[in-house]
Amino acid sequence: MLTINARRLALLLGVLFLVIFLTVIATLRLSNDEGVKEFVNGWLLNKPPEKKLSDKPLFKDLERFVISLEGQTTRHYLVLEMSLVTHDPEQLQAFDEVSPLLRNACVELFGKRTYEETVTALQQVEPVQQEVLEKFRKTLEAYGYKQALDKVLFTKVVLQ
Repeated sequence: MLTINARRLALLLGVLFLVIFLTVIATLRLSNDEGVKEFVNGWLLNKPPEKKLSDKPLFKDLERFVISLEGQTTRHYLVLEMSLVTHDPEQLQAFDEVSPLLRNACVELFGKRTYEETVTALQQVEPVQQEVLEKFRKTLEAYGYKQALDKVLFTKVVLQ
């Protein structure tokens, strides 16, 4: 009988320890103190630290794009200046690294259009910006880059 009571006591103490441990972890996790959160996530739960995102949008200007467009009688050019929008400060530097991919994606997207199609499409800029954003996201994903691109803004558009 003594062995059964000792086993029950050991089991009860184990359960009690587990309940206390989980209560402490839950309390610490709900804490608003950043140091406590970092300790719990990093050391106790083995999670990478949460990324700090900017409250305000961050902008990265891309170099000017010049893309040739076929016209009915002559060749035309689209001059496009864009800014990329993100809330992830780390992403600003990464945009420099992927700039050739984004430039190529623009050439692929606009190079298939005629001058007339481009003029018509750019009468409403927002849908074209969204189309470019989706093309950029797909391109970055295809090359294994993480997604942190929130928006694409056209800052200058010239059709000649």
